[in-house]
This record gives sequence, C-alpha cells and structure tokens, in this order.
Amino acid sequence: MGVFQWDQFVNYNGIKLLDGRSTRPCGHEPIESHDDEYDMFMSVLENVKSDNPVMVECGSWWAFWSLAFRKKFPSGRNILIELGKRQISIGRKNFALNGFDESHYWGGFYINDSNVYAPTVRESNYNYDDHGGYWDTTLSGQMTGPEINFTDVYEIEGLDQIDMLHMDIQGSEYRLIVDLYNNNRDILDKIQNVVIATHHPVAQQELIRILVSTGMRLLRNEPFGSMGGDGMIVLTRN
Repeated sequence: MGVFQWDQFVNYNGIKLLDGRSTRPCGHEPIESHDDEYDMFMSVLENVKSDNPVMVECGSWWAFWSLAFRKKFPSGRNILIELGKRQISIGRKNFALNGFDESHYWGGFYINDSNVYAPTVRESNYNYDDHGGYWDTTLSGQMTGPEINFTDVYEIEGLDQIDMLHMDIQGSEYRLIVDLYNNNRDILDKIQNVVIATHHPVAQQELIRILVSTGMRLLRNEPFGSMGGDGMIVLTRN
C-alpha cells in the first residue's frame, strides 16, 4: 500500500478542503454524506452569542468543523486537538486554504483513561504508511511522550468558557466527560454547546444523562449507527 496522499481539492458549503476520498480512510465517505451532520452543526451555532466565541475540536483531523465555525465567526478562536501527525498537517493546510490562522493545535497526547484524546489504536485500523505515523507512538499505539489532559489545555489556553465543543475521539468521549464531571465540574459547567459523535449506544445514553444533569438541554439524539456508523448528540445551555 502506498503512502497516504491528499493532493486534490473539494469545496463543501463554501469551505475548500484537501480531498482524501480517493484513498483511505475517506474512500467510503463521500463528502455529501456529511450533509445531515453539517445542518445539525450549523443549527446549534445559532445558540452561540459571544462576540469572540471559542471552539474546541477534539479529534479535529481535517479541521472541517472548526472551519465551519470560523467561517460563521471570523473573530472566533479555534483550539484543535488531534493525535496523528498527518492529520494535524492536513488540518493546518485546510485552515490556510481558507485564509484563516488556527489559534492553537495540540497533538501527541498520552493514552490513558483520563486524557483528552485516548483512542484505542490498533494496527488493523491504523496503518503507518497511510497516516504518516503518530506522535511518539508505536504502531500498536504505545506512547512515550508527555501526558497532558483536557484541563491542562483549558488552563494553558486561558479559557473562561467554551462556546462550542465538538468531539469525535473514537470511543473516548465518555471517559473525557465523566472525568470532567467527577473532577472538574467547574470546567464542564462552562461548556455552552456540545456536538458529540458517540461510539457505543450505552455510552451515548449515559452522556445524555450526565450532560442534562448539569443543566444542558438535549437538542438532537441521533441513534447509534445512523451517522457514518456512529451516534450523535447535540446539547446546549442556551
């Protein structure tokens, strides 16, 4: 198998993107398959009222959702979190293609139950040649780099509110939210809107229960398997 190539372009809802659909991992996901998710995401942005809103995208990859946010809020601030080197480089290139500078990229997170991005990296799903390797990882996902978690990012970035949190972190979204709920409830309470791709039906219902208990209101609950194989929940405090 050859090296993963992103050398063509596609325009989607006014956003220009490097197009990897001809090779893994997007070969089975035509850009139009995101129409429902795009409409869902844009509708929840109507709840963002800040003049200089902040979006955090956990599992940012090609940075599309951060770009959709930035297009609507040109004075907004983006914080993007991604594990793969190649995915980070593609996201940065997509920001440049659209004339934006990203606020900050974070990568190379240590894999454990409490960190901000803790996927189960398996050789069968992640190929070094395809993805360009990972930050300080072996092919099986063992990491040797420093540990940093979501609360570290929040504090280092000097945040006092997150207007939009988008998460698609391959099954670790439940652990992240539970960790915030149990140990950093003050930060969780400052997250105003969330869009979460879920990776297990039980976790999806538990996420809804936890977030509603903090005062959030459920806007959308798309069943597991309905959104590109995942589920999706959307909640707001507004």
